[in-house]
Amino acid sequence: MELFWAQTSDPSVLEILGATVSFGLCGWACYVDLFTLPLIGEGKSMPFGKFSFLTMWTNVLWIIHRGLCVLEVYGRLLNVNLLGPWLGDFSFFIEPFVGACGFHLTVSYYGLVHFDKGLWNYMNKLVKDGIIPFSLETFVFKMHLIHLPHIFLSWVAILTRNPALLHMHLPSKLQLVTTCTGWTVTYMFTVLFSYWACGFWPYPFYALFKRWYHHVRFYAIMIAIYMTIALGYRWAVAAWTSPFIQSEHLGHLHFTP
Repeated sequence: MELFWAQTSDPSVLEILGATVSFGLCGWACYVDLFTLPLIGEGKSMPFGKFSFLTMWTNVLWIIHRGLCVLEVYGRLLNVNLLGPWLGDFSFFIEPFVGACGFHLTVSYYGLVHFDKGLWNYMNKLVKDGIIPFSLETFVFKMHLIHLPHIFLSWVAILTRNPALLHMHLPSKLQLVTTCTGWTVTYMFTVLFSYWACGFWPYPFYALFKRWYHHVRFYAIMIAIYMTIALGYRWAVAAWTSPFIQSEHLGHLHFTP
């Protein structure tokens, strides 16, 4: 077994470690998000519970995808097809979209939430009132855990997955745009249905939208952000893997960023 990428499809040590560590961290984050962080106040009445929050969506997406990656990598190691005829290829195909979702989650949290002093004063009050059943420091650590690893693991995937297979299965620009749009529109309907069912927005800033077109504008911007990140991630993957594809051993493969 090679430390780096072999000239065959056999997984390298780095690829095995990258897939295993990513799966472990994503599993830990998903468990913490789903089972240890409490729904607060009116959030308990939301019909989708924690699945009304984009953080939960992203963590579940990541644990499913990283699980597929682990099975794909260990299947190649053992020379056993663990994922059937297409799921292994799909784990490479969806990599740019999953990476974009993780990047978006980390940047959005630290850009909009983490440095909001008013929010942390409110959370500190909930801790003192016993509504949050652990210390504020523990709560902050858990928030880091469910939001921070993704931006780093996005690059771990680029740098450790088999470059030939990753390059060969990259989605087209149209496929990425379609996926980002479908993801955002589906989440939009989840948010709107939650509000219709219980009169409560998952995130407080939604209350600032007084007209229907405010929501349309917000989600249009959200789609544009997802698409920009995903297309940028796709370009980075193509740029990183192209030298491997152009080698004499993989010269029969071709991809245009």
